[in-house]
Amino acid sequence: MVRVRYAPSPTGEIHIGNARTALFNYLFARHHKGTFILRLDDTDRKRSTDEAIESMVEDITWLGLDWDEGYLKNGPYGPYRQSERMDIYNHYIDILLENGSAYELYYTDSEIENLRNEYEKEKKTFSYRVLKELELESKVRELKEKGYTPAVVFKVVCIA
Repeated sequence: MVRVRYAPSPTGEIHIGNARTALFNYLFARHHKGTFILRLDDTDRKRSTDEAIESMVEDITWLGLDWDEGYLKNGPYGPYRQSERMDIYNHYIDILLENGSAYELYYTDSEIENLRNEYEKEKKTFSYRVLKELELESKVRELKEKGYTPAVVFKVVCIA
């Protein structure tokens, strides 16, 4: 059975790209007698708002798109707000960290932005792997003590 989802990030008004994706997925599901799912990708805590969620629901409803499963309708694979699935994600993050497929990176947002700008000025390729190699243990301890939550980065191995 065909299952497709529309997973907007509720950080503002719906735009034409959102509407197009929702419409295509809806039509694909209907054509194949499948399920059209509405999932909210609301993990950007700084920018996701309840007002944007309400607006998005109104907008896709206005477009005539009715979802079969998901936000406000539930279903067998919920919860349908990504922010409510953090326990699931954290479980798998722990597995990735334990088996060495990912690593923690302790830099603040502003530090990452500054480093990206420096790399761009010097025409160097920005790499989280290099940042991990340059990361100081004393800084990691300091940020951990302050309760800073690190980024978790996939460890990618390139085979040439």
